[in-house]
Amino acid sequence: MRGHFFLAGGRSDPSLAALREACIRAEVPVAQLLHDHDAEPAVLFRPGSREIEADGQQFIVSAGFCRYDVFSSPNGEITAGLPKSPAWFALATGLLALPEVRSFNSGQLADAGNKPGDLAIAIAAGLQVPETVLSNSRAHIEAFLGRYPDAVAKPVAGGGYCHDAAKSLEAADWQDERTALPAFLQERLSYPEYRIYRIGTEFLAFKLESRFLDYRVDPASRMVVLDDIGSIRPLMNGLSKVSDMLRMDFCAFDLKTRARDGEVCFLEVNSGPMFAAHDAVSRGRLTDMMVRHLWRS
Repeated sequence: MRGHFFLAGGRSDPSLAALREACIRAEVPVAQLLHDHDAEPAVLFRPGSREIEADGQQFIVSAGFCRYDVFSSPNGEITAGLPKSPAWFALATGLLALPEVRSFNSGQLADAGNKPGDLAIAIAAGLQVPETVLSNSRAHIEAFLGRYPDAVAKPVAGGGYCHDAAKSLEAADWQDERTALPAFLQERLSYPEYRIYRIGTEFLAFKLESRFLDYRVDPASRMVVLDDIGSIRPLMNGLSKVSDMLRMDFCAFDLKTRARDGEVCFLEVNSGPMFAAHDAVSRGRLTDMMVRHLWRS
């Protein structure tokens, strides 16, 4: 394969930094299109071409990876009346959309990443899911809490942490016994939790333990590569079906254990996951798999 491996997104994104290191290990030439709060590259790209110019350097792109930048402007940066991150993401994914450029999830369905829809697809694939409702009605939310007093709440569209539902209910703004946004309510699951990456036709699994509801806020959380997947092997066929149905060849599945029966339940699938922490735990194995898949001849 000739050309460069194209990396695009936020300059401070640790996942992109990890993937760049994997390219260096594999001696794969890298072209970068990175931006942040303070600076953007001078860029020229003509749709339909594999060539891109960034800061005076011209590159021919053969494969690549892009992540939406969520680091440069946590409060939603607006420049010239428009948000920056979507514009840079659109430019980069426009290049990666070319049939002759290898990238992950090139045939992904437009509605992939819809959290309620993903649950429905997981059920159709034969996976267990936690009891779940979406509602903005106090009566319906309180009825669910009556059945699951320790239920959890999280954003319907994703992008946020998991919280105790009863506390979220107390803090909500109510008008006519309803909230402006629907809540995503689920029965509380227990550890162990699993993060399983699909890279092409391969899978890499991680097992997580924590004393917190959401392990991401726990600096003492424990994560290991799960080389022996015997305990979750029955799930793999269902996870393959989910990602195949969504036409994704790169994604991360999150699953957690239901305490009352020990069943491992599907929570969500993410087509643009952060992976730097998991890559570090695997000592670069995850990003090596990503580069190997995209850079094969």
